Amino acid sequence: SDVCSSDLMAGALFENFVMQEAVKTFAHAGLHPPLSYYRTNNGLEVDLLVEHSPALVTPIEIKLSKTPRPDMARGIERLRAMQKPGTQLGPGYVVCMTDSDGALSREDRAVSWRQLPGILLPDWVGKKTGGK
Repeated sequence: SDVCSSDLMAGALFENFVMQEAVKTFAHAGLHPPLSYYRTNNGLEVDLLVEHSPALVTPIEIKLSKTPRPDMARGIERLRAMQKPGTQLGPGYVVCMTDSDGALSREDRAVSWRQLPGILLPDWVGKKTGGK
């Protein structure tokens, strides 16, 4: 049913789309996007890190899936296990194509890509929507 889903590049295209949406969210709020990613030579990767402050970072994995599973947050969990003192990883998110969000672990949730602005800038989104 979804032409893009059958393409071998679909996952990479979806990841790129979500990254663009993240940048646009910050630009629309008049802010420089404090975004990065994490990758090591031993295979640890987290697709998107949002630095809310030097001491608080929100980790995000991006998956082209309608059925998120706890193992999709494995990179976030591995990063959390090796975080440096003075740095707090906030709740982790697996941003995907799901129709409903839900817990993947005690600290990580699966959410629809449509919820990305509220994850990136919850205070700003609340002001723009009248707190709804």
